[in-house]
Amino acid sequence: VILKNPANGIKKLKMSKKEMKILSMDEVYKVLDVAKAHYPDFYPALFTALFTGIRQGELVALTWDKINWITSKMYINVSYRQGVLTAPKTLNSIRYVQIPQELLKTLKEWRLKCPHSEKNLVFPNIDGNYQDVNNLVKRKFQKVLNKAKIDRIRWHDLRHTYASIQINLNQSPKYVQLQMG
Repeated sequence: VILKNPANGIKKLKMSKKEMKILSMDEVYKVLDVAKAHYPDFYPALFTALFTGIRQGELVALTWDKINWITSKMYINVSYRQGVLTAPKTLNSIRYVQIPQELLKTLKEWRLKCPHSEKNLVFPNIDGNYQDVNNLVKRKFQKVLNKAKIDRIRWHDLRHTYASIQINLNQSPKYVQLQMG
C-alpha cells in the first residue's frame, strides 16, 4: 500500500506552442519567384494560397467551375481532408473569395497547362486526382522555401501572411474575416 502519491509535486510539462510566422512582402515575392522558376506546376497553387487566404484543403478541392472569371471571385464550399471531401471548417467558411487580377491571369494560363482531371480540379496531381497535402508540403513547399533561403514555415502560415497583407493594405478587419471564412 502506498501512503503518499509519488506524483505529488511534479509539475505539468509545458507544451511549446507553435507561433505563427508571417512572410514579409519581399519574402512573398522571393518565394513566388523561386516557385515560378523551379516549380512552375506548383507556382499557381502557391500564388493562390498567398493571395486568397484559403485553407489547404479548400485549395486542393477547388474546381474550375467554382471560379467566376467575370466577377473575379471563387466559391469556396468544399474542403478535402484525409481523403474525404467535406464541408469547410465552419458554416461561415462557405464563401466567395475575391481573386486579384494578377492571380486571375495566372489561373487562366494554368488552366491551359494543368493536368487533365475528370474531377475538374484546379490543382490536381499528375493523375488528375486530389493532391496529397503532405506531398505538396514536403516535395514542393519546403523545397521552395529552402531555395528561397527562407526559414521554414507551416502551410497554414500562408493564411496568416494573407491576413497581414490585407491589413497592411488597409482592408477592414471584417473584409479580411469574410475572405478567410
